[in-house]
Amino acid sequence: MTARGSRLRLVLALQGCAAVLYVLAQAGRLVPTETWAAARPLDALVTGGNVAVAMLLALAGFSLATRVLQARPRGPLPALRRGAGDLGLVVAAVALVCAGAVVVDATDDSDGADWSTTSRSVLRVLSFGWNLWLRDNPGSGRADLTSLWFFSVLVQLMLVVLVLVAVLGRRPIALAAVLGVAAVACAVERVVVLDQEGWFAVSLGTVTRGDAFFLGAAAAALSMRFRSSPATAAAVLGGSSLVLVGTVLAASMVTVEETFRVLAPTVAVLTALAALAAVQVPDPRTLAVDLLGRDAVAVPGRHWYLLVAWSPFVAVTVGRRLVDQPTGVAAVVAVLATVALVAGSAWLLGQVASRAGTAWSAADVGRRRLIAEVRSDDRRSGGQPPAHG
Repeated sequence: MTARGSRLRLVLALQGCAAVLYVLAQAGRLVPTETWAAARPLDALVTGGNVAVAMLLALAGFSLATRVLQARPRGPLPALRRGAGDLGLVVAAVALVCAGAVVVDATDDSDGADWSTTSRSVLRVLSFGWNLWLRDNPGSGRADLTSLWFFSVLVQLMLVVLVLVAVLGRRPIALAAVLGVAAVACAVERVVVLDQEGWFAVSLGTVTRGDAFFLGAAAAALSMRFRSSPATAAAVLGGSSLVLVGTVLAASMVTVEETFRVLAPTVAVLTALAALAAVQVPDPRTLAVDLLGRDAVAVPGRHWYLLVAWSPFVAVTVGRRLVDQPTGVAAVVAVLATVALVAGSAWLLGQVASRAGTAWSAADVGRRRLIAEVRSDDRRSGGQPPAHG
């Protein structure tokens, strides 16, 4: 699920930054988090998983809503078809990681999970209710699949936004208002659940994570009607990005409860604002636009969902297999394995998408030709039915 097109180029770079932050947060699976305490506040770069999740959800909501809204003028079906393409990539990425877990279960003697645990975990993951099951059954699934709860939340929220766009897509301002109300409701629910059930329940809830995604989608709806000057857009993008960096670093100095109560909604708002400014063609002469506009920054963003899917799986597997090796060795192996799996998965999904696109185009051409023939027959004098009918 990549953001394509010139309007989404800088959003793609933001997604890349968020994905890298998420990958860095997996370092805690290889090195105890206490080890990084001496580097505070820079330790937030390897312990800021919840901040990265808020950024990723906001940007995913923005990217999905933008792409679907661009197709909405042609009708609800083309819009839903485009959204289905993004959904398909997410589902395929999750399926590949599940396949990896099955392979590990069959070949890795150090894997502590039995087949019943593996099969149950894979089925729960592919049902995309994994986050809710983990919330009710903590510690019962495969450790290397646990982080796929993110995609359960993502898919559920994507379905909600697709329905809203299908219904309200021709009225972006009304859509933005509905999404804004939904985001506020999610934020309020998070505070209530945090007070009553604690941070663990909040971390795995669809609603309690949903405000970031809805804010991103609302910003995308506003971008359909809102326009600003390049200078203003650049100033907003630079300012929100700078504050966002400070907020990320602040994560190392607050408790997890304070992260969910204060930092998560703050990051969601800043990320949505940055994305909104990024599609307004900001002035390229400013520092933020210059940095985000570089090709290298956008590379992780092209396949951010694969990075998010594979990095925890690899970190858990490498941490278990190389537990007696130096931390540096484990880190290098984890990075190389993640890059290889992401590259291989991207190639495979690209091949599948290309063939599916070719088949769909051929079917669409055939359908259009048949419609043209039927219309041509219907226009014959006397209104006779087609000769073959």
